[in-house]
Amino acid sequence: VYSNTPADFDFKLESLAQSFPTLADLAEHLAASVDIVFPVIHGRFGEDGGIQELLEKYNVPFVGTGSSECCQAFDKVSTEICLKA
Repeated sequence: VYSNTPADFDFKLESLAQSFPTLADLAEHLAASVDIVFPVIHGRFGEDGGIQELLEKYNVPFVGTGSSECCQAFDKVSTEICLKA
């Protein structure tokens, strides 16, 4: 799924999800049909831990940092405090 903005991503997910009765069904399909996800999404949802959290919730394997670490790193003030500690 290619996307430039969260709104594009939501739209494409909605289009894809029309084939599945629920988001859980879609997530189960992804978990069963893909070996691994490479979440390459710029900005909010892609870098703030949103996509990682969704993948973690449904146990879909992915490459990269976990959701909580992405969320903390996205907040530059929090990252600076953490690095100085």
